[in-house]
Amino acid sequence: MNRFEPQSVPLAELKSVEPPLDPRFKGLPRKVLTVWRVSTVLGVLGSAILFFPLELTLRRVVARALDLQFLGFTGSFTLLILALLTPYALYVTKRSYENWRFLVRDDDVLIYSGFLSRTLQCIPRIRIQHVDIQSGPIDRMLGLTQVTLHTAGGALQQAKIPGLTAADAERLRDELLIKVVPPPAP
Repeated sequence: MNRFEPQSVPLAELKSVEPPLDPRFKGLPRKVLTVWRVSTVLGVLGSAILFFPLELTLRRVVARALDLQFLGFTGSFTLLILALLTPYALYVTKRSYENWRFLVRDDDVLIYSGFLSRTLQCIPRIRIQHVDIQSGPIDRMLGLTQVTLHTAGGALQQAKIPGLTAADAERLRDELLIKVVPPPAP
């Protein structure tokens, strides 16, 4: 089989799929937005904690270079970054959540995601090597898990489906690991 030939989905069929409008696509439960928001806020706070020592160092260097006694309140740049970055990051998180959809079909899995850059992943089921089920601490508090599909082709060849209950994740894993029989070579 030529590796450049379509594996499972005729191109015409893929073009006819419009994830935001197609009712067959499943969205994510609302709890996923909560997980993503908490993760986003923690990431922004972590960035601010890392930026604060840099701000202190820059203040000292600038104050010495300009021979100034007072260069504003300590932490004001960090607070400004927090005030500007947090709402934007939460907005992007919400829009990403709204655009995230997936569809499991007989021959493949389609994942539509993204806000600024939208992606439609088509993962042929025949290429799925193994499926992991995992959940982080925030996921566990909300009763959610994430399914990771690992495909042939290297470490970066994976896709994630977040926001499933443990029972749904196990059911999806079992369904995806049933191998699809490839068409016979001509």
